[in-house]
This record gives sequence, structure tokens and C-alpha cells, in this order.
Amino acid sequence: MTQEEELNIRLNNWFAENWNHFVSEVKKNIAWGQMSEYADDLCILMYEEFMKKPYKNKLQMLTDDKILHFLLWGASFQIRSGQSPFYKQYRASRVKHIPHYFAENEEREKNNGYYIDEVKIDDYYECAMEAIKEEYLGYYHAKLIELKFLQNKTYKDICEYYDIPILSLKRDLTAALGIVKKYCEHLNE
Repeated sequence: MTQEEELNIRLNNWFAENWNHFVSEVKKNIAWGQMSEYADDLCILMYEEFMKKPYKNKLQMLTDDKILHFLLWGASFQIRSGQSPFYKQYRASRVKHIPHYFAENEEREKNNGYYIDEVKIDDYYECAMEAIKEEYLGYYHAKLIELKFLQNKTYKDICEYYDIPILSLKRDLTAALGIVKKYCEHLNE
């Protein structure tokens, strides 16, 4: 048996003994609240990150009993860092700082189904089509308007199409609608 195979057996034993404790710590102290439903995914991600480490690092952490520390520190980093893969995949879409007029599933005020400050594409439809035709909007903003309002795609569909987080999409769509609104106001002067 090679040294690496022996280490893998020792690591498997360590994870078998400590996995439930690790998951409970993540659920109680790191991925609590709205993120608790993703705690298992976060734990698996950290397991995979640990297993990618070189042989010497894994052996040293096992010898020094630092595996749990590494896993918890890494899980904390993953959930809080805007650059981490976990944050981009799960947490970014859960952040609440979203303009309220883009919330697809929220109940609308009784103002013809729109929030008072919402840009209604119906009011600017012809103008928006002219802005797209005249290339007043860049390609990306024009495509967002086309996907959202002409093809009636959901935010999820558009996010998957462009492979971007939902907050970025909503920010960009807000900017596109702002450009259309400005263009339309300019035409009405």
C-alpha cells in the first residue's frame, strides 16, 4: 500500500468520525438563517477543496488535527467572500438589496399591477423598439430588453443565458430601462 493510499484511508476515517460535527457547526455558526438550506452543499464544497490539497498539506493537517479548522475557516470564507464560487452560485441571488420593482414573485401594489416608481415597458414600448433599432442602446442592454420584455424570459433564464448573477442582471436591466426612459423623454421634448 502506498503512502497516499494509507493517507486516504486515514482521511476517510477522520471524515466518517467528524462529518456530522462539521455539518452541525456549519449550520449553527456559518450558514444559518436563509443560507441553512445550502449548508450541505457548502460542506461538500469544502470537502472537495480539502481533497484537492497536495499530499503533504493533507498529511500535515491530519497530523496537527487542523482539518476541522481548515474546513470551518474555508466555509466561512466561501459564504462571505463575493469572489468565491459558493457565494456566486448561492448567496448572491439571496441578497436582499434588490430594487423592489424587479421582484417577480412579490405581490404588486394595487396600481394597475405596477409599483408606483416602476418603469412600465408598455408606456415606452414603441420608443424602446426605436431606441433598439437606432442602436441607441448597446447590444447587451438591447438584448436584455428583448429577452425580458419581448420574449418574456424569467430572470433565471436570462441569468443562465449570460451566466451572470441575478443582482448583476437586475442592475443591468435597470440601467437599460433608464436609458430607454431617457431616450423616450428626449423624443417627447
